[in-house]
Amino acid sequence: MSPTTGATTSLAELQAMRAAQDVQNSATPGRECLIYFEVRRSDSPKHLDDTLGTGCLTLLETVSMLELQQRLVLEVNSRWVRTYSMPLLWDSETALRVPINVSLTQQSLSLTIKEWFVQHSTPALRDTFIVLRKNVQQGNKGTKKRKVSTPGQAVVAFPLELFVHIDTYLNRTKDTRLTQETAARAGSKRKTSGTSVAQEGGAEPAEKRP
Repeated sequence: MSPTTGATTSLAELQAMRAAQDVQNSATPGRECLIYFEVRRSDSPKHLDDTLGTGCLTLLETVSMLELQQRLVLEVNSRWVRTYSMPLLWDSETALRVPINVSLTQQSLSLTIKEWFVQHSTPALRDTFIVLRKNVQQGNKGTKKRKVSTPGQAVVAFPLELFVHIDTYLNRTKDTRLTQETAARAGSKRKTSGTSVAQEGGAEPAEKRP
């Protein structure tokens, strides 16, 4: 007959059960977030990019904002390289912004999607940072009923902007086609070249781009 080890065995089993539960909890994925994005370029910041335009990306709320930027660049690069010679570098040739001309700080980029959403969905900031455009809310049949919500519900949805620094890209790649396009745009906009600077004057939010 084997020796009785009931107390010791029970403690070991309890510890094993707790360890298994901890592993299960840590492996449980967060809820999904629906990220609507627009792509703009520094050589034509008032308009959506003709090549990249808009899109939608679904990510878990536990993903960092920095990884979100990387995923967005990976998403748009598949279209970008159909027209231009080399893919964009996410860390030096793009910036993640909200669609009111506001850049995300390094501190914001270190947050998870859920943390960023919670921080910016307060009454003072929600109407500025967490607003879906009317054409997004009404025009997409597949996501028509997905309203902006709070973490803890099934889906969090909010808009972001991927801004492409064309000069930085051209300095690296010397892309012939893009050089020609940029020169053509500059020639057609000389009469209104001061508009962007004027819009950036005055009091700026903490994350306003320079």
